[in-house]
Amino acid sequence: MHSIEVTFSSLEKFGFVYTANKVTKVYPNSQAANLKVHVGWYILTINGKTQSRLGKDINAALKTAKQTSNTVKIEFSETQNQITTVNKVDREEKKNVQRESKHHKVTRQSESKHHKEITLSPDELIGLVYMRNKVHRVHPESRAYNKGIKKGWIILKINGQAMTKKKGVVENAFNEAKKNKKDLVILFSTTKPQPAKVGNTVLLQNIPLYLQKQFSNGQMAYVVNVLDDGSYTLQFENGEQYTFEDIFFRTIHVPNKEGEDLIFPLQSTGWTQESLTDVTYYGSSMSPPCCKIRTILNYYGVPYKTVKGKKPGSTYRKIPVLDINGRQINDSFIMVKHLAWILDGKPLSDEQLRIEKMISFGLMIAMERSVAMSVHELCLCSKMDGLGFLCCLAPCIASCCGPSVGKGKDLKKIVEYGQELKDFLKGKQFFSGLENPGINDISLYGVIEPFQHAKNAVVNELLGSNEDPLRIWHNTMKSKLVSIWDEGKVVEFDFA
Repeated sequence: MHSIEVTFSSLEKFGFVYTANKVTKVYPNSQAANLKVHVGWYILTINGKTQSRLGKDINAALKTAKQTSNTVKIEFSETQNQITTVNKVDREEKKNVQRESKHHKVTRQSESKHHKEITLSPDELIGLVYMRNKVHRVHPESRAYNKGIKKGWIILKINGQAMTKKKGVVENAFNEAKKNKKDLVILFSTTKPQPAKVGNTVLLQNIPLYLQKQFSNGQMAYVVNVLDDGSYTLQFENGEQYTFEDIFFRTIHVPNKEGEDLIFPLQSTGWTQESLTDVTYYGSSMSPPCCKIRTILNYYGVPYKTVKGKKPGSTYRKIPVLDINGRQINDSFIMVKHLAWILDGKPLSDEQLRIEKMISFGLMIAMERSVAMSVHELCLCSKMDGLGFLCCLAPCIASCCGPSVGKGKDLKKIVEYGQELKDFLKGKQFFSGLENPGINDISLYGVIEPFQHAKNAVVNELLGSNEDPLRIWHNTMKSKLVSIWDEGKVVEFDFA
């Protein structure tokens, strides 16, 4: 009695039928027939994972295996006895694990019945609002929410350090962990807190910094109403009353500054690509960061209205600006970072973040500087719509303004950025590493677009020869996208 392992290709039909876990039919000239699978065999494992006798479980396992790998390894048994033995051993192992887990759980509960320790990464927004050492709110769909943290919990320790009610202690511990790039190991007390009482006073300086944007720091507020859920209304010295929901609503609509992340990420709203129905883009036709954002919106098919120039009435005086469903988003890097969650369905990885930072804060500025310091290159740009004056002013711009572009920044040579990009590409067709371009690909292509449209020499300097991997990548992208200066959207394509 022995088992037989057979490797199937996910790209073709397997060619056999099974009832429960037993092969009942093998189609002629199929993969199964060519691999000599026989009727009467029993499925033991799929990609190393032991299978039950239930057909629905095997269906699910095969579907997952096909989606995640180009090959699927199935281990068969010639008799039912072998799978019975395997499942028996598997059941015993599960029982042992359950006994051990139950033992540890009882031990932990006896040690700390009302305490809970939770580990969070400090790299992204946690979604936790606290007053002194008490959790005041957990933002829906945030990491804190997904970890099960509840409103009213008390923060006892952070990374082993005891927390007190003293102002700034918790905030300093959070900042220290973020600075040192350490995980936050937080010990909470989960006992029910005492409710707020009418007449209690609250100092706004005890509220996290981002809530102070709309309210004077240190202003005294009084609890004037306590609701059944424990939340309360505050009355300020000027007589105005706000619930904390009001404060959050006002805060979430405060635009971010350049280089400042969003207080509440777009993905925390639960938006999908279909939710982006009210988008307005403010910008120009030739600005590289503007071209980057336009290219991204066009590629993903996001409908948007265009307003040329800066956003009227906004204190943020740069471009581009995006209004997304009532929220103003500034800084093209922040836009890409948060749109990735919605458009690609996942956050940027550490490598993708490094690529985007290099594009936004290095390559893009270096390309602008290269053009701004050349009279000839500026004159090429003058052929663009609305930029005819550039050629007349080119000598002045090149000598006076050009050297100041990127001043104080540690910029590299264009060819060095090209080499970095090739290192990231590593022989892949796209920076996404997938069959289709990802948001990094679209972002980089969008940055290159205005220079390519003006026929600036800096493009050839970056992309290299026709055999250069970066040139090949650019040609592939060019064949798949319609220029933002042309009518229409993205060309549909299929790599299969």
